[in-house]
Amino acid sequence: MAGKYYWLDKIVVFFAHYLPYILVAFLILLLLKNFKKNKKIILGSFLTAGLGWLIVLLIRLFYYHPRPFVENQVNLISSHSLTSSFPSAHAVFLFSISSFIYFYSREKCSGTRALARGEDETLISSPTTRHFWRRVSVWFLIFSFLIVVSRVFAGVHWPLDILVGAILGIFIAFLANRLFIHL
Repeated sequence: MAGKYYWLDKIVVFFAHYLPYILVAFLILLLLKNFKKNKKIILGSFLTAGLGWLIVLLIRLFYYHPRPFVENQVNLISSHSLTSSFPSAHAVFLFSISSFIYFYSREKCSGTRALARGEDETLISSPTTRHFWRRVSVWFLIFSFLIVVSRVFAGVHWPLDILVGAILGIFIAFLANRLFIHL
């Protein structure tokens, strides 16, 4: 389907290449808006994503898997380097951010759990904050899914690259959240 419909190709390129930057910019704006209130969840998600990116680099040092446009006749709708496609760094990065926000908001923004740990209730457990971060996490998961599917459509990833990247990102976020809870 890539290369058949101009408008669809433009949407796919937007999702695959530009939407990740918009999501990161959104988090940075939230951080700048209220640093004290948002610093743990946003910086934690960025640190988790950075850890995920490093793990992808380590995997790619030892395992090379060619991209779809290298092995097949694919209508490539945007240029891409010939680096290994497995696992998808975008999937790991995006799903680690989305999942960290989800796990963190579930754990830290629970009023009774926060109070039991002796944390400042006004910073993390207000109903507005709790619902806001849960909505953010759901939207980030939806956008992450759209981004990674568009990368398959664009011919730069295999579905397995995306699946393993998403699972790895969620797993890293889960572990990082378990560690971050105690900070």
